[in-house]
Amino acid sequence: MKMKIKVNERGPKDYYDEFLYIAFRYKDFKKKPERKAYRLTSFLLVLIPITILCMILTIIMYINTKDILDIVLITLLVFIFLVSLKYFIVTKKHLNYFMNYQGEKIIDIDSDGIKYLDNQKSISVNWSNILKIIINKYSICVLPKDTNILIFIYNGYFEELLQGLKKYHKEDLIIDNRHLYHK
Repeated sequence: MKMKIKVNERGPKDYYDEFLYIAFRYKDFKKKPERKAYRLTSFLLVLIPITILCMILTIIMYINTKDILDIVLITLLVFIFLVSLKYFIVTKKHLNYFMNYQGEKIIDIDSDGIKYLDNQKSISVNWSNILKIIINKYSICVLPKDTNILIFIYNGYFEELLQGLKKYHKEDLIIDNRHLYHK
């Protein structure tokens, strides 16, 4: 018999921001799941001013040296700035969409694996394809081994998820990173 978790609580904006950061840095989390997850908007808000500062310094260097490599570096930094700005705008739109989504979400845990269902999609990950289940400050992420389709759950449902994992003897998949946030 499968365990069904009805996700009624939407979770705070920080939850969605955190899971977007994990999705953005998916390969890094796959290599090292024992890491702190940040909010994607915070990450981008740090990256954008650093890029602007580097552009200004490189322009000053170019004015003083007239080195063509500085032009190449400025061009690269402008590109990084524009891409970061675009990601920031897209991230804000995604956050608004997630915060306003009203459909029902269900997490099914059974002998085959974990399944996510909502009004628009159904995502299923078999136990053999789950690398780890990462518990962060706001989110729980089911990290698959060979696909980049992630299942996220607000960590307010941790106890219910833990019951389902214990029922199928899959507690060894859990990596609890919550201790990283209390420093």
